[in-house]
Amino acid sequence: MRLNLGIATVVTAIVLLATASAVRAGDDPATSTNRPPPFARGTIIKLDQYHKRLSIKSKIGAEEEFSWTPRTIIYLGPDRLTADKLQPGDEIAIRHRTDTDGKRSIVRLKIYRDGVPRTALEKTEP
Repeated sequence: MRLNLGIATVVTAIVLLATASAVRAGDDPATSTNRPPPFARGTIIKLDQYHKRLSIKSKIGAEEEFSWTPRTIIYLGPDRLTADKLQPGDEIAIRHRTDTDGKRSIVRLKIYRDGVPRTALEKTEP
C-alpha cells in the first residue's frame, strides 16, 4: 500500500512540473505567436501606393495606419484583386499582424462597395 502511495505522489509531481514548464515556455497569451491576428474596419482616407501604406478612419473616428506586402490578400466580394485597385473612400475590413516595432501589416483586406456581392453565394446568374 505504501508503494502505491509513493508512485501516485511521483506521478502527481511530474504532471505539475510539466504543466508549469508549459506555461513558462510561451503559452502566455500576451506573448504567444499562435494568437489570431487582430481586426480593423473603416474607410480608406489616405493611400500611398509607393510606400504600400494606407490609413483608415474607423466608425468611432480614430485614424489608423497599416502597410501591406506582396503576400497581402485583397478581396472585392468573392474576387481577388491587387493593391492598385484600392481607392480612397472604400469601406474595408482588415486582418493584420503587429510587428515588434508596432508596425501593423495587413494579412487580408476585404473591400465593400455598393452593388458588389460580398461572397460567391451572393452572385446571381444572368
